[in-house]
Amino acid sequence: DRILFFPQVFKADMDAGTYFSWPMMDYSKVSEMVDFRETNFVSNRRAWKHDGGGWPFESVVTTALFDANDPEEKISIYTQVTQRSEILSKKAWRGTIHDSFFLDAWVCSLLTMPELESAELLLVNPDRNMIGGNLRGMIRRLSRHNEYFAEDEDKRKDSPPPVGWVELELKEIYDMLGWCWNTAYRHSASKTAASDSCYGKGGPPE
Repeated sequence: DRILFFPQVFKADMDAGTYFSWPMMDYSKVSEMVDFRETNFVSNRRAWKHDGGGWPFESVVTTALFDANDPEEKISIYTQVTQRSEILSKKAWRGTIHDSFFLDAWVCSLLTMPELESAELLLVNPDRNMIGGNLRGMIRRLSRHNEYFAEDEDKRKDSPPPVGWVELELKEIYDMLGWCWNTAYRHSASKTAASDSCYGKGGPPE
């Protein structure tokens, strides 16, 4: 019963501004799996009706994945549960594991939070994975994984490259989506119109 809010996309060239996700991504093939709403749904009072006025969500879980500042650690995971403006609980994890399993560790840490299932809003900040080198590293791992299993079994020389369960799940969803890369950056967020939507128009992943 969850609703996914599309995030804004920040292009590498800072002068190019920011963009919405929906002119790039065709989610028509997965629309029956999850509902989608616009990026500014949470902050746009006209998008939701709340009798009490103000913030419409009673319970919120906020979670983030960062590179750890401690040189002895690799990742830092932070999760906070709030009821209105009151912080009910917060947890922080740090550890050193293979890059392939960072997302697995993040999801597993969330499974220790019983409040997650009933929270009205889940805010996710994948900061660590949005850094260019880290994102490219995950793409390379998935590419090598696909190449390995595409080879005939008797020609495989090494063991399959380590790939996390969540990474494979993301790859499966990515392959289900369509993409409009040719027109994705035609208009920045301030100039985007409904006619820019990629819905029902996207091609297969490149």
